[in-house]
Amino acid sequence: MEKLEELERDECNGEGEAQRPERKNGKRDRRESHDDPRAADPKDSNDLHKPSLPSLVSFVRWISISRVSSRLFHCLYSAGLSSDIPWLVIPLLLTCILYSSLSPFYSSEMVSQSAVGKAMAMVAAAAVASAAATPGLAIRRPSSSHNSTCLELAKSNGTATEDCLNWRPQFHIQPPQGWMNDPCAPGYDSANRKYHLGMQWTPDGIAWANISWGAAVSDDFVNWQISRKTSIEPEASYDYLGVFTGAAFDGAIDGKKNGTITTAYTAVDALPITWRNNYTRGSESVALAFSEDSGITWERYDGNVIIEDGPTDVDIVGWRDPYIATWPSVEQLIHNETGNFLYGIVSGGIRDTTPTTWLYEIDSNALQNWRYVGPLVDIEMQYDPSPKWIGGYGANFEVCNFLTATSADKSITRDYIVCGCEGKNVTAEVAAEQGSFRSDKGQTWFQGDWTLVNGSVPQMGYKHGGRIDYGDYYAGNSFYDPLTDAHVIWGWVAEDDLPTRFLEAQFWAGSLSLPRTMTLWTVEGVKAALQSVLSDIASAEATGSTLSGLAAIPDARVHSMRREHTAIKKAKSCKAGTGLQRETLFKASHASFELKVSAKVGPASSPVGVRLLHGNDETTLISFSAADEQITIDRTNSTYWPDIRTVDEIAPHTLFQFADDTWETLDFDIFYDRSIIEVFANGRTAVTTRVYPVSGAVEGIELVYDDADGVSAFVSGDIWTLKNSLTYID
Repeated sequence: MEKLEELERDECNGEGEAQRPERKNGKRDRRESHDDPRAADPKDSNDLHKPSLPSLVSFVRWISISRVSSRLFHCLYSAGLSSDIPWLVIPLLLTCILYSSLSPFYSSEMVSQSAVGKAMAMVAAAAVASAAATPGLAIRRPSSSHNSTCLELAKSNGTATEDCLNWRPQFHIQPPQGWMNDPCAPGYDSANRKYHLGMQWTPDGIAWANISWGAAVSDDFVNWQISRKTSIEPEASYDYLGVFTGAAFDGAIDGKKNGTITTAYTAVDALPITWRNNYTRGSESVALAFSEDSGITWERYDGNVIIEDGPTDVDIVGWRDPYIATWPSVEQLIHNETGNFLYGIVSGGIRDTTPTTWLYEIDSNALQNWRYVGPLVDIEMQYDPSPKWIGGYGANFEVCNFLTATSADKSITRDYIVCGCEGKNVTAEVAAEQGSFRSDKGQTWFQGDWTLVNGSVPQMGYKHGGRIDYGDYYAGNSFYDPLTDAHVIWGWVAEDDLPTRFLEAQFWAGSLSLPRTMTLWTVEGVKAALQSVLSDIASAEATGSTLSGLAAIPDARVHSMRREHTAIKKAKSCKAGTGLQRETLFKASHASFELKVSAKVGPASSPVGVRLLHGNDETTLISFSAADEQITIDRTNSTYWPDIRTVDEIAPHTLFQFADDTWETLDFDIFYDRSIIEVFANGRTAVTTRVYPVSGAVEGIELVYDDADGVSAFVSGDIWTLKNSLTYID
C-alpha cells in the first residue's frame, strides 16, 4: 500500500517538475536512490500465488485506485500532455483501469507476475519510454511544492532539501548540473542544418571555477538537446585555467562551408583576472577550435594561439570574449568595398581611461590571420549620460557584439555595439542591497557616428544608448540567423539572489534567457511622453516626429511552445472613486506560461499591473507607474525563505502620445518559467528577474489597478501554458 498511499498524497501538484539529469562523476540523482522512502517493502514470496478474496479492504483499495486513475487523467490533461500526445494518455489510463479491476480479487504481486500483468507493464513502459523520447517532453515526478513540510521549512528558515526546491526552468536552456554563466558561440550550422549554442560551465560545482563549455543543439530553434558532457575543457597549456567566452563562424578555417564550424575563444593561463587588479600580460589569448558535430565537441587548432596578448601600447584591465562576423558598413568605411574580410572585436578596458573593444580585421579565407586595427570606442570611465535610462557604462566591457539593424519600413539603418559593462559607480549601500552582480554589471547598447582616426581606424562616437535588459541579464552573445535575416541574442540569467545553501541543495546555478531578436524599433508621429521631455529620453533617437532605438524582443519562434490558450474577453476598467481593484484572470497551477495583456494608461493614471499568485500567500507584483515612468517587479512577498534576496527589479519605461492626442497602450508580454520572469513592454523595454516561491509555480493571476479617475482600463489579454522544450543527451 505504500506506493498507492504516496500517489494519493501527491496526486496532481501543479504541472510537475521536469526530470533532472544524472550528475557527472558518479554523483547520482538522489531521487534515483534505492533508499527512496516511497518504495514499497517487498512482500513475502510465499504470497505470490495466494489469491486475495474480496474484502472490505480490497474494495476500498479498488475504489482508491480507480479514483487515482481518474486523477491521473486529470493531471495529464491539465499538464498539457493530452493536447500534445493524446496516445500517451490511453495506455496509461487503461493500465490503471485494468489493474484496478483485477486488484480486488488478486494481490498486486499476483497481477504483476501474470501474463496480463506483464502485458500491462509493457504498455505502461512503452508509453513512458515514448514520452521520454519525445522532444521537449520530460518525465515528471509529482511536485512536493504544496507539502506542508516544505512550507514550514521556508517559514522557519530551515535546512533546504532538494525535494522542496522546485525552481528548475522548463524551457530556459541550462546544463544538466553545476554552475553556468556566459552564452558561447551561438550560431547556425548551415551544412548540418542545426542551431548550436554553448555556455560557460563548471560541471562539478555550483561556483565559478575551472571553466569549460557546455553545448546545446536544435533543429527548429524551439526544442533543444543539451549535452550531458562538456564540449571543450581547459586542458591545453595555453587555456588550462579556463576556456572563456567565444564566437562561432559557419565554416572551416579556410572559410568553406563544408560541415565544419569554427570558434574563436579566450584561452586563459593566469588568474585572477579583474578590472580592479593589475593585469597580467598574456593571461588571456585568442585561440581557435573546430567542430564537425554542430558544437557538441570541439577540437583545438594546431596553430594556437593566434593572438597572444592585447594591445601593448596601453594599460589594459581586460582583453577577452572575441566576437566575429561580417560587418559591411565598417569594411566599406575602411576599404570602399565589401566581401573580403570578417571583423573581430575583443572586449576590455584601458585603465583609468575608458572601457572599450578593440577591432581586428580577419582574412575570410584564413581565419587564423587577424590584423589589429585599433580601439573601436573611446568614451570615459564610468560614463553615464543618463542615470535613469542607461545606468552607466562602467570601467570594463565584456562580451561585446556588433550589428547593423534596419527599421521595418527600411527608412533607418544604424550600427550598434552591444556590450556587458562591469565596474559601475555605485555606493556600498546599493551594492549591499542589490548584490554584487546586479549593482556592478549591466547589459547595454550604444550607437553613434563613425570617424576614421588617422584615416584608417574606425571609431564610433557615442550618440544614443540604453539597456538590452534592466534586470538579471548579462553577457549577451548573438549571431546573425540567415534563416530569419535577424540577429538573435541570449543572455546569462544569474542565480545571484540565492544563498549558497540552496545552490548546494539543488546543485545547479544559472540559466540562459529566452532567445531574443535584436530589433530597431520605431514609433512614428510622436508628440509627447508621459512625463519626460522627449529629448531627455537617452535611449531613443528622434528623427523628426519618429523615435527609434534598439531592443531585444522574444524571438517569434518561442511562440511554438504555446499550448493551452485562455483569452481575456472582457475589458477590465476602473470606476471613479473605487480605489484598489483586483480582477482574477484564472486560478490554476502553472509552472510555465506566457501572459500578454494591454491597458490604457494616461499621465494621471495610478499604477497598473498584474499580480502572480504563487500560493501560500506568496505573490509577485509586476506593475507600471505612469507618474514615475517605471516598470517595477515587486518581489518582496515572492517567497517565505527569509534569506533569499527580494529587492525590486526596476526598469524605466514610458508611453508616447500621438498628434491626435491619443496614447499608446501599455503592452506587457510576460514569460514565467518556475523561477525566471522575463517582462517585455511595448517591444522596446525588457527586465528579467528570479523569484523563488515554495511552489515554483503560479496558482493564479490578478489584474491590479488603483485609479480614482477611471483613466486606466485593461483592454485585452491572453494566457498560454508553455511546454518543456529541453531534453538531455549523452
